[in-house]
Amino acid sequence: MASDAVFFLAPHTLRLVCVNRAACASLGYTHDEMLEMHLHDIAPASREGRLANAVELVVRGNAWDEKLQSMHRRKCGAEFPVEMTLRRIGDASAAYLVMVASDTRRRAHATNGSAGHQRRDELTGLPTRASLWQRLEQQLGCTQHSSDRFAVLFADIDNFKCVNDTLGHLVGDHVLRTVARRLTVCLRPTDIAVRYGGDEFVALVADVNTEDDVIGVARRIQSAMGEDIVIGKKRVRVSASIGIALGHRSSTSADQLIQAADAAMYRAKERGRRGLYAINHLAPARSGGFAGEDDSLPEDRLSDRWEEDESVASLAARTPK
Repeated sequence: MASDAVFFLAPHTLRLVCVNRAACASLGYTHDEMLEMHLHDIAPASREGRLANAVELVVRGNAWDEKLQSMHRRKCGAEFPVEMTLRRIGDASAAYLVMVASDTRRRAHATNGSAGHQRRDELTGLPTRASLWQRLEQQLGCTQHSSDRFAVLFADIDNFKCVNDTLGHLVGDHVLRTVARRLTVCLRPTDIAVRYGGDEFVALVADVNTEDDVIGVARRIQSAMGEDIVIGKKRVRVSASIGIALGHRSSTSADQLIQAADAAMYRAKERGRRGLYAINHLAPARSGGFAGEDDSLPEDRLSDRWEEDESVASLAARTPK
């Protein structure tokens, strides 16, 4: 696939010697930065375990190619699952190790898109990823010819595993359905919210003028999610970490925006899993409103602007008095 990340490595040192644009975009590095890196910088598991064994087999010529699942690490430190293929090409005088990596979450999106009849998530009733990608592409098409601005919010329920582990998956499913309803209520009819996967939700907020507009939406979402969820005799309270990517006419793809919001969400979690969220700028700040009014597309960067919900936002399950 054209969107797969492709890496060429020196077989004995495993230093990167060439990468494609998709590789840079998926990890958040510039091309020059990546040529100073080694395989273990982007795939920590390459030092040991199955990935290390696969690399050794291919480098020694004992295997034509190897396919396996692993994790890649972005510049921000966040890790994401990939399916990779390793292959040695060339002869003894000029051999390279080629690694092709595909983000498995994006593959799931493509699967949703191919199943055109499945336009709703079965558990929550929210639209699928395919609907999100379609709306994002439409929004980007509009902003190429206008000054309309928008934002992508990537929300992840904090410590959701504790809900499933302590209260069971039926309660967890109820929590997810409730979170989905509350998220939808916080948005306008012109916006869209989808269940991105597991306990992750993504919202596209259209026609925003300033960062404060988006922060206001995020605060409403966090406030709504922080309310008690009553399930029988139990009360469950959850919080969410939210990452925000601001979209404008220099944003080039839906992938870029989703990855930026995802990275911002992980930065929010790094600062504490208690309803923290970060703003992710896609271009340098300029005075008067959004960051990045120019048409260039420099490196993504995270601002230091963030907020913390002062209320109790971590998971709490308790019996009503």
